[in-house]
Amino acid sequence: MGIKIVTVSSHGDCDAVRHVTTVEPNSFSAATLAFENQVCILLNDTHPAERQASNLAHEIGHVNLCHEGPPPLSESGCRELHAEIEAEANYFGSVLLAPDEAVIRLMRAGRSIPDAAEELGISTQMMQWRYNDSGAARRLGKTK
Repeated sequence: MGIKIVTVSSHGDCDAVRHVTTVEPNSFSAATLAFENQVCILLNDTHPAERQASNLAHEIGHVNLCHEGPPPLSESGCRELHAEIEAEANYFGSVLLAPDEAVIRLMRAGRSIPDAAEELGISTQMMQWRYNDSGAARRLGKTK
């Protein structure tokens, strides 16, 4: 897709990097940025691998869905998010990481939610959600 992935830690040791990696590591996950003809995703690479995958898939969702986000900060300096756009990117990212077919295949093979999550490189919470959302339980006549 031509998206450049830039990690937070690649920006060296400065106050901003220390803040989002050490002081408040949950304050920043990822962001999509466009510079001229280049789309970049800035990714907090200090998060666990499963979270990084979710964050990256979410941002790829914004790009694929052609979301034109608000400015990064409001006039008051606060971050503005639009719930509908964020929900769309969340859903896109979850399906990208755990497509219905993969979820059903893993569950049909008798995998547990944690084992299936590990195989797909996602959190157990996301796997449980995709298991329910994909209709795997209904399709396989089970509940987990």
